[in-house]
Amino acid sequence: MKKLVIGLQNDWLAYLFGAMGILLIIFPETFTGATPYMLGIGLLVKAVIGIISVVKYKKETKAKAGNIVIDVVLGCAILFHNANAIGAIGAFWAMASLHEVAEEITEAFENRKFSLFRMIASAITVAFAVMLLFAPFEHFAFHVRILGLEILSSVFVRKRKIRQVY
Repeated sequence: MKKLVIGLQNDWLAYLFGAMGILLIIFPETFTGATPYMLGIGLLVKAVIGIISVVKYKKETKAKAGNIVIDVVLGCAILFHNANAIGAIGAFWAMASLHEVAEEITEAFENRKFSLFRMIASAITVAFAVMLLFAPFEHFAFHVRILGLEILSSVFVRKRKIRQVY
């Protein structure tokens, strides 16, 4: 999420993400109910964009046919099961978080650059991912609130990086 928000080209999109982050922090239960719809539709839109990218920009795109199929299958399954999909979404979210931590650790190891802050953040992320993986229903609203904090912090990091460039 951080890379997405920092890389936004338009400020209004960053403000939209910031507003979304605030809403996630204040109303996590409301968004927990909407999560299956947002994620299911988001995955289908991502698949359509991937298909267009593969068809129009074969050599330049990073989209892969296998990933597009997974996005379609997951998007349809989540929309079909909606409220009952929270457990699967929690597991998917936990695994994605663990994958991000693995990439952070690999990058730190390869560059021989170990940041105490990043290592502590990685340990916290692993703990949250394990909570979400093994008790998704009990911890989902909490994780929605954490997502809101992550989005909001990414907006502030983005603003700081833009100021540093100019």
